[in-house]
Amino acid sequence: MTEFETPETVTPDKDAPLPRPSLGELSVVGIVLTIVLILDQFTKYLVEAHLPLYTNWVPFPRLAHYFQIIHATNTGAAFGLFPDGSIFFMIVAVAVAAVILYYNYTLPAGQRLLRIALGLQLAGALGNFIDRMRIGHVTDFIDIDISSIIYIPYISDWPVFNVADMSIVSGVIIMAWLMWREYRHMQATTPSSETPHERSLDESEFRAPADEWASR
Repeated sequence: MTEFETPETVTPDKDAPLPRPSLGELSVVGIVLTIVLILDQFTKYLVEAHLPLYTNWVPFPRLAHYFQIIHATNTGAAFGLFPDGSIFFMIVAVAVAAVILYYNYTLPAGQRLLRIALGLQLAGALGNFIDRMRIGHVTDFIDIDISSIIYIPYISDWPVFNVADMSIVSGVIIMAWLMWREYRHMQATTPSSETPHERSLDESEFRAPADEWASR
């Protein structure tokens, strides 16, 4: 290359494949899954072993009106929704698990927070699935009631739930936040819908009276 030649610029290839995640990044879902499953099943074991069915325990007497541990059962979805659907929700849990595992494998690199959300949702689905396989229903035990402080329908007196339910909701919240962040980013980077042609028409119309006056 002579001193008068300019170096060739390399433009990024839009059709180039996205970077593949490392094994460590792929394992994020499995790590989150393992931690949450251990916590979920251990807390359920403690409740089932030490608290008779439909009895409660108040760990903090001063908060008895707002928080307590109660041994309850649930044959529906998370938070006691859609009761008497154990078999259906077992099938749904298997399908969700398969979709999450496939999605995790196809995601490109740099999506750790999304993988954490997937791991939380997978752990919640499998945690309640294990209960249904093991004892025919889900064990719930966390009871929160803030209706005496503020009444919000379906929230102030929340149904009894467990660690798996919290994991599912946490994963959904993280995923919703990521989607909102991506939407805001797309809005910020999308150019204005007004085209140069439209702007030129507007300017010519604005100058028309002056041009017409000058020609007289």
